Amino acid sequence: MVNMGVANLTASIVAHNTSVVCGGIQNFSELTMVQSLVSENVAIPGEGGGLCVSGKVVLISTSVTDNYAGLQGAGISSHGDLTLDHSLVARNSTNHEGGGGIYNGGYLALLNSEISDNRANTFGGGVYNLGTMRSVGTTVSTNVGLAWAGGGIANGGQCALLNSTVSGNYGD
Repeated sequence: MVNMGVANLTASIVAHNTSVVCGGIQNFSELTMVQSLVSENVAIPGEGGGLCVSGKVVLISTSVTDNYAGLQGAGISSHGDLTLDHSLVARNSTNHEGGGGIYNGGYLALLNSEISDNRANTFGGGVYNLGTMRSVGTTVSTNVGLAWAGGGIANGGQCALLNSTVSGNYGD
């Protein structure tokens, strides 16, 4: 799915898609997803297995799971404005660059969400942040970053955590 307008997805499933970049959804404008699932999408050789963000995306009670990308951001690759509220990013993997769960080069807000069981062969198994990241009441756990550390979070930008938990991650 490519969004260049304003899209609202509620109780929807985006699954089993393949592309060279942005396997599930490529967003250039405004997207809101509520109680939805983005799962088992593939981006080869590119980024954003589940979702690519260039505009503004809000995920509410939404799961991004089991996606794969050749480059960064297997679950979500964001260069825009991304907010996750009571959402889950889990079991996504990339074999090249960082951000098994989320790659952030823009603005990322994590609110009462969970980033778990993601894998990257380099920086940030859970989150690879090169932009601005704010986390409130969020758990980042059991993620793996195999090279150059940052199993849970690899931060090269601005990162603020409030009442959040980062535990049980592995960085080589």
